[in-house]
Amino acid sequence: MIFFQFKKQHWTVEGPDWKHLHEALDKYAKAIAEAADKLAERINLLGGLPISDPSKFSRVAYTRFEGEDKLDLRAMLENDLHAEQTTIQTLRERIRLAQDNNDYGTDELLKDILEDHEEVAHELDHYLKDMSLEETLKR
Repeated sequence: MIFFQFKKQHWTVEGPDWKHLHEALDKYAKAIAEAADKLAERINLLGGLPISDPSKFSRVAYTRFEGEDKLDLRAMLENDLHAEQTTIQTLRERIRLAQDNNDYGTDELLKDILEDHEEVAHELDHYLKDMSLEETLKR
């Protein structure tokens, strides 16, 4: 769901820093799409069947979509940071499960994906630091 959230925000972001955020949000969404493809390939390699039914994605997602409403910039980024934090925690749990089952390939893949999500969370945290975005937009 966070993929769709990033894409929605990529399309609707406004303000003085819109171009930078527009590009960053698209970069985050693309990284998630690439990670999903790698995970699907891994599932297939292990004899499983990756989810392909769009209606199932919302039922198994780690986070909930923020909705169709257009939100202010701070609210969007706060939603993203919360979703990233939830995803990071869940990935850590999945890594432990892979390790417990001696699934070294999945362990390594999930660690790479975890690092990407940690970087995104770090960037989002920086966007939300110091001066409020509302104050920045008023200047």
